[in-house]
Amino acid sequence: MAGGKVYREASIPAITTFATVPAITAGNPYYFRLAIESCAQGHILAAYAKSVLGQRRARVIFSDEAYGRTLRAAFDDEFVEEGGELQGEWAWDPHGSAEQHAAVIEQASTSIADGESGVLVLAVSTDLTKEVVLRLRRTGVNPIILGGSSLGSDFPQRFRDEPEEKRESGYFTNNTYLASPLLLDSSSERSLEFSEQLFNRYGFRADEVSAKYYEAALLIVEALRRGEVELTPQSRDGDRRKIREWLAQQVNPSQAITGLTGPIYFDQNQSAIQNVRIGRCAGGQCVSAPNQLAAVPDPRLIDLDRELTAGHVIRVRQQFYWLQRVVYTGIDINQISQGYFYLRFLSLVPLCRRR
Repeated sequence: MAGGKVYREASIPAITTFATVPAITAGNPYYFRLAIESCAQGHILAAYAKSVLGQRRARVIFSDEAYGRTLRAAFDDEFVEEGGELQGEWAWDPHGSAEQHAAVIEQASTSIADGESGVLVLAVSTDLTKEVVLRLRRTGVNPIILGGSSLGSDFPQRFRDEPEEKRESGYFTNNTYLASPLLLDSSSERSLEFSEQLFNRYGFRADEVSAKYYEAALLIVEALRRGEVELTPQSRDGDRRKIREWLAQQVNPSQAITGLTGPIYFDQNQSAIQNVRIGRCAGGQCVSAPNQLAAVPDPRLIDLDRELTAGHVIRVRQQFYWLQRVVYTGIDINQISQGYFYLRFLSLVPLCRRR
């Protein structure tokens, strides 16, 4: 937010790939966002808790800073509006003492142990997630945890050196759901190709951070190509305005450039419009949850009232979402014997049928 003032005063167009607080881009015509807004994350997590997981009660631990406060407020509004009940909220001071943090965990764990079942929402920034979860799980409580993009698809890996995790994979992260713009096991072919190239060159797979930085690079290159810039010392200020204007014109999905996670275009607050994938942590890994919320591109093309009544579509603010199921299929090598491969085919739907 502090940097945004400098960019605006100098007329420098900027793209953030990870900052999610709405105020960063709202009212600043030179700042654009490829990350998922914290408010959007809060709305989606609330809808997922209520409509997919069937949970009617929630508790919230939020970091007392811009990210935590905005995600918490959005979750609360959506969850209560849909008939949910909040059973406790606790502020986590990022600069607080160990005693203060211990008190928050004690209050939350006591509420979870003594109260009725529900979800626990972690609306805390990335650098706080591990400490909060370590303290919470070590009290012995094991609620369903929901978190935003601050958890990240690498969330289980942050605990791999803990003694409990070495004894039992997923000890700290099982039963955790998180919002992410990219999960490779249910991503596009283009995302998989990018991840493979990244691994071959640098030795690691793509995640939401590397994917969004790559999309930002794509966007910048296209802005330079199409923005009619002159790229001379004398044209510097004019070139900056042209690039900003070109970015601001990217509001039509049918004409947008294609990124790793879909077409890249912006809403009125200059935040990219994109689907949120829900990951589920199990056994020390993060995979796509079996049920997802997929945006309805154009509600006018379906019988919206019928689909809403049937429960196939839900409404989250002004956006409609299909309830989408993820099905895993593939081939599992069952046995290798005498030089022959015996294959067991795993599929939940028949691929062909003899007549």
